[in-house]
Parts: sequence; C-alpha cells; structure tokens
Amino acid sequence: MLRLLVVLAVVALHVYAFIDCMRTSPAHVRGLPFAAWVLVVLVVPVVGPLLWLWSGRPEAFDPVGRRR
Repeated sequence: MLRLLVVLAVVALHVYAFIDCMRTSPAHVRGLPFAAWVLVVLVVPVVGPLLWLWSGRPEAFDPVGRRR
C-alpha cells in the first residue's frame, strides 16, 4: 500500500509540474530555456519536477504587479 502511495505521489508531482510548466509563458521562465524545462520535467524522474517548482517557475506577483 505504501508503495502505491509513493508511485501516485510521484505521478501527481510529474503531472502538476508538467501542466504548470506548459501554462507558463516562455518569456517568464527562469534559469533554462522553456523547451529545456519541458524536457527536464518529462525526462528526469523526481528531480526534474522539483527543480521546476523551485527554480524554473516565474516569481510571484501581487495583484498590483509588484514582485513579492
């Protein structure tokens, strides 16, 4: 049962990171070019999605448009 939960968590992480990456404008991606991030998220098992979430996503903006 624990093994199934771990597999589901990894799949959910991949799906979330991939969808988040695809919904992000290529102009706002940090670190690597957009196509490279898509490949990293899809090809590198657990580390790829975590790298996207920590260092590839755009910085957060508040509703007024200032950086947090």
